[in-house]
Amino acid sequence: MAEEQEIFLRTAKKQKYSFAYELALSTGMRSGEVRGLRWGDVNFDKRVIHVTGTLVQNRYGFYRDLPKTTSSYRDIPMLDNVYQILKKCQEEQSERKILLGSDWRAAEGDENITIK
Repeated sequence: MAEEQEIFLRTAKKQKYSFAYELALSTGMRSGEVRGLRWGDVNFDKRVIHVTGTLVQNRYGFYRDLPKTTSSYRDIPMLDNVYQILKKCQEEQSERKILLGSDWRAAEGDENITIK
């Protein structure tokens, strides 16, 4: 299984969202949970991710929804690779905001979404 994941990640490195695949494999988070992750859900000091929502798509677009069950709300310890992935995403997002300056616009309510 680990060998298959390694092959998958090596192949995925060529894709724009390869970090999301590694995040999902390293945490066990579902696709919607990864895409619905917000910076407020990430505690770098304690190295914990709080799963509090999911990104859902319907015919009208995307929206953030609550997890379907109470057991879906959970805390996931951050492995070193996950910490590095999220730090890099945060830095890149900050750089994009600076480069765009006053042209930067987030969709209403999505200001803190990590991955979309």
